[in-house]
Amino acid sequence: GMARNNALVGIVQRWVQVQPEAAANWAAGFPEGSLRTDSVDNAVRLWAERDLRAAGEWLLRLKPGRARDVGVSSYVEKLVVADPVSAESWAVAISDPVLRQRGLDVVARSRRVSGD
Repeated sequence: GMARNNALVGIVQRWVQVQPEAAANWAAGFPEGSLRTDSVDNAVRLWAERDLRAAGEWLLRLKPGRARDVGVSSYVEKLVVADPVSAESWAVAISDPVLRQRGLDVVARSRRVSGD
C-alpha cells in the first residue's frame, strides 16, 4: 500500500546519496506504476544535484516510458541552470506532451530570467 511505497521511495532517496546508480537501477526495476515513477523521479532529482552528467547518461539508458519521462522532466529542471540549450534538447525528447510542455516552460522561464 501507500505506506510501503513511501518507505521504498525513502530508501531510494537515502541510497542515492551514497550509490546513485545502484539506487536508480533498483528504482527502475520496480513494476510500472506510481512506485516506479516516484522512485525514479526522486533518484534523478537527487543524483542530478550532485552529478548532472552521470544522471543524464543513466537516463539515456532507461527504457522509454512514464518513469523515464518523469525522470527526464526532473533532469531538465536541474540541467536548465547549468545548460539551458541542452535542457531544451532533453525537454523536446519527452514523449508525454504535458511533461514535454512543462520542461519547455522551465527552459523558457530560465531564458527570460537570464535574458537569453
